Amino acid sequence: MANKFKYTAVSKDGVRSSGIIEAENESRAASAISSSGLIPVRISKKSCADSGFKIMWKSRIDPEILAIFTRKLLTLNKAGIPILRSLDIIMSDISDSRLSSALKEIGQSIEGGNSLTEAFEKHTGFFPELFINAIRAGEESGSLDTMLSRASELIEREIRLKDNVKSAVRYPAYVLVTIGAAFLVVITFVVPKFAGFYTAYGAELPWATRLLININRLIAPNWPYLIIALPVLIFLFWRIKITGWGKRIIDYISLSFPILGKIMVKTIIARFCYILSTLLSAGLPLSQSLGVLRNSISNYYFSKVISEMGENLSGGSDIVSSMRASKYFSPMVVQMFSIGLETGSLESLLQESARHYDMEIEQDAKKLTSRIEPLLTAAVGVTVLILALAIFLPMWNMISIFRK
Repeated sequence: MANKFKYTAVSKDGVRSSGIIEAENESRAASAISSSGLIPVRISKKSCADSGFKIMWKSRIDPEILAIFTRKLLTLNKAGIPILRSLDIIMSDISDSRLSSALKEIGQSIEGGNSLTEAFEKHTGFFPELFINAIRAGEESGSLDTMLSRASELIEREIRLKDNVKSAVRYPAYVLVTIGAAFLVVITFVVPKFAGFYTAYGAELPWATRLLININRLIAPNWPYLIIALPVLIFLFWRIKITGWGKRIIDYISLSFPILGKIMVKTIIARFCYILSTLLSAGLPLSQSLGVLRNSISNYYFSKVISEMGENLSGGSDIVSSMRASKYFSPMVVQMFSIGLETGSLESLLQESARHYDMEIEQDAKKLTSRIEPLLTAAVGVTVLILALAIFLPMWNMISIFRK
């Protein structure tokens, strides 16, 4: 079974990087890091409790707050304000206490003689690795403004992508929640009234009413257990998710889910193209860019392909073969990547691919409601039919009861 290891490594040109890698043991992890063209400096096993804590408590900075911070830092830096003064200004104008605390420590670290990159690297659990690499590239190349601008665009684009997906599923979720609430109200308060009335007259209840009464009898005595079961199920879900096999299953289901799965695949491909383009524009070599990209893409199946690409690159094999073998990368992206490598225009072609997928995701999100609408209509129709029969059949039968 694969374990997760935290590592810090140095490239051949002396650039430090850190991340997480899956391997059977520490020796295999070191070999995998070395095969990607990096020299491992420190490797330590990542505990499940660590991962679970981060998932549950969201220790990483919120993307929207990071976008605001990046824009402010870019504006102040363009105005020629020294970095320490810029951090003080941002701290006085930001409400997030965790970011303020991190910026204070970063300022103290810079005052102590560390570079901006070194100061941010002390907070790798809070700031994304991609953001820190952008800071490093900007600082080393003397183009911090450019890299902050690219990082800001990337963060804002990620937020837009998430908003598109959320807006696509919001309407179906509201409909399902409303149906569920109406169903619970009827089986809890309405249907039992008919049961008591019919029992008093010795009459037989209609099948629809009996169905809802049986559901009520199942839920009503057990509601305390159901309330307890909900957080337990949530806990079990994220515990399973942080295991290797659990993540593989969940990631596979998310990519294979009808309708939404295609949007998810396109979202990850767009992210793949834009992040890699940004890293290459920062001056990072392709081998190191793939390492950062692997840690920035959370889906197991895409991360696996990226790892294979890194291994092929270091071994002198065809880097595009892993993309071709994957069922998730479209032929267009594979061809664009291959042409970009051949012509030396990989960065610009990846940007074009990312823009193309951005437009497709936006269109798919708008069409999603119309695609799901038949399923929702069927679900609402069946639920309303059962509820209507459960309520009105007893009322119609009351006439025959009174006649008797």
